[in-house]
Amino acid sequence: SALNACEAVTSSGTADIPVRTNAAEASPTLNRKEQKRIEAEARNARSREKRENEKRVADLEKKIAALEAKQAELVAELESPATHEQPGRAHALNRELSHVVEDLAAATAEWEQTAGKLQEQTAVA
Repeated sequence: SALNACEAVTSSGTADIPVRTNAAEASPTLNRKEQKRIEAEARNARSREKRENEKRVADLEKKIAALEAKQAELVAELESPATHEQPGRAHALNRELSHVVEDLAAATAEWEQTAGKLQEQTAVA
């Protein structure tokens, strides 16, 4: 005999209320759909993080290339005898070069870290 969702009457006339212990018993289809949704959200999050890391690596590579070009330009200017004929010019160039070297070191460290994460993400996929 079919059970009503709220209660069923036994042959003795007493009411039995069916108890469901978990959602999987209630609807295994819903549970599978929920599981697939959760898995899709996780894949989307991993994909989004990977794209963000790819973009960050590309941006850092451009920044590093620009800093390396600036560093080479400053070194070339410091090596020029004409630079040392201008009072204070070599000092100013050395100060600027110091900042460029610091920025280059920071960008390179960030690139190494982000590229490492990206490599791990690519290996997992």
